[in-house]
Amino acid sequence: MPGTQGVVRRIKPANLTYDVDESPPPWLCLTVAVQHVIIIAVGMTFPVLLGRAIGLSHGQTESLVRVSMLAAGIGTLLQSIRRGPLGSGFLCPEGPDPSFLPACLLAGARGGLPLVFGMTALAGAFEGIMAPVMYRLRSVFPVEVTGVVVAMVGIAVVPSALANLLGVPAGGAGSGGSPLQVGHLLVGLAALCAMVGTNVWSRGSLRRYSILIGIGVGFACAGAAGLLGADQLREVARAPFAALPVMPGLSWSFSLDLVLPFAIAITCSMLKNIGDITTCQRINDAGWKRTDMVTVRGGILADGVSTFLGGVMGGYGPASYSANVGLSVATGVTSKRVALYVGGICVLLSCCPKLAAAFAIMPAPVMGAQLLFCVSFMIVAGLQIIMSRMMDVRRTFVVGLSFAVGLGAGFLPGAFRDLPGWLQPVFTSILTAATVSAILLNLLLRLGVSRSARLDMPLGPEAATALWAFLEEQGKAWGARAEVVHRAAGAVSELMEQSMLAGAGQATVSARFDELNLDIDYEYDGPEVTLPDAPPQALHSLEAEPDFAAIAGYLVRRQADSVRCDMHDGRRRVRLHWDH
Repeated sequence: MPGTQGVVRRIKPANLTYDVDESPPPWLCLTVAVQHVIIIAVGMTFPVLLGRAIGLSHGQTESLVRVSMLAAGIGTLLQSIRRGPLGSGFLCPEGPDPSFLPACLLAGARGGLPLVFGMTALAGAFEGIMAPVMYRLRSVFPVEVTGVVVAMVGIAVVPSALANLLGVPAGGAGSGGSPLQVGHLLVGLAALCAMVGTNVWSRGSLRRYSILIGIGVGFACAGAAGLLGADQLREVARAPFAALPVMPGLSWSFSLDLVLPFAIAITCSMLKNIGDITTCQRINDAGWKRTDMVTVRGGILADGVSTFLGGVMGGYGPASYSANVGLSVATGVTSKRVALYVGGICVLLSCCPKLAAAFAIMPAPVMGAQLLFCVSFMIVAGLQIIMSRMMDVRRTFVVGLSFAVGLGAGFLPGAFRDLPGWLQPVFTSILTAATVSAILLNLLLRLGVSRSARLDMPLGPEAATALWAFLEEQGKAWGARAEVVHRAAGAVSELMEQSMLAGAGQATVSARFDELNLDIDYEYDGPEVTLPDAPPQALHSLEAEPDFAAIAGYLVRRQADSVRCDMHDGRRRVRLHWDH
């Protein structure tokens, strides 16, 4: 049954030196783990930004960073294990989740850190509850909804990123705020140019450190511009090298008005987690066919537990990092043993106040540059997710109107103040407004869309054109991947050609789609078609007489994931299946 497989037999890809179940030597585990931790450490910008936005002291921000690093280490360790329902069993490191930033900024503005921690813990508990049933809700979160959410997470961070880069309050100079700070802008642009330039024009491993290089350049420029004072450097110098990660005065509070923003944030985190674990499955198995939902459910539960603990301990919610998954491919080491080193290093670093103090004094324009660098990837990733499926008018409206509503909530916040109280939380942020709109529009516009279709047609010169038009139209309506639809059209075209050579004059094509599978039944009157498993001799020798029927039948088997032949109501039937 799709998504319910247990032990998965993997085929090790040729590009991996050590796959998920192999054990690299300790020195290699350590060197690879350090690179993973560097990426996670860059994510500590998000709790620092939260602390700055809600006016935390230097010491509080330092504690927030350290507890957030501890939560990331715990999440990385939980992801790597496979104990009962917990853990994905992959090297899938976790770090502070940018999806939480818009919701945390709202919570911080309304109730300070207690509200941030309480709602983060509640979101983690919600994710843990949703883990077993997330698979059944896939129809509620098709790729167009997922893509809108991912893109809007990035867009929602842009105002904070620009405010830090330009040295203005969140409202900006254009809305009556402080004027643009030229010094901030120049420092931010220097840091951003260093990040982008290193990422675009450098070669080899240097690209993996582009953010760190940009941060280093930014710190140097900020010091030269007077944005990094001696008092701040003394704060770092005074910080001890070792101390337990504890948030002073830890407390929790909750707000019904913020349930929706945090539910959307954790849903986005879950969807991203599904994508990251699916990528882990693919890179560890050369014969990968589809997502194994057993490991995905374990990964979502691990993510929920680590987010819950992050809120309870007084930290920022963690989630899996796609950049770390990419680093695993680049190094050729995907062993889950590396996760033990990554998690262990994160836990040790959480006990190092001096490192946290260095992050806490990060100049605002450097932070803004790093955020703009990261959200660029998130926005494009969302658009790529949207365009990964065939688009029709229905999906165009789901995406376009959701973006319009979300951005409208940001451009005209005062326009929604007179709405009923129960609707107010929907328009508290552009992310919330866009996500709710995407989900509702998807459910509404799906009405009347059938998941099966049938085409009766005479076999003749125009049959292939009619078939391709039929399958492309249905593929757009269903949101199927273009690659799968084209493979299906090619296979059925070969069947039509073969049945016409056998003398058939009429055929029926019945297609069914359910997000995970595309099934097509091809029925016709006439003799049984030839569907050889092995290539016909004509494909190996130029001297052999071409057997066009055998070649067409072999191409059918090559293009479909499975093929079965039987009789149905007195007609020949070929049943074709594709994993989606």
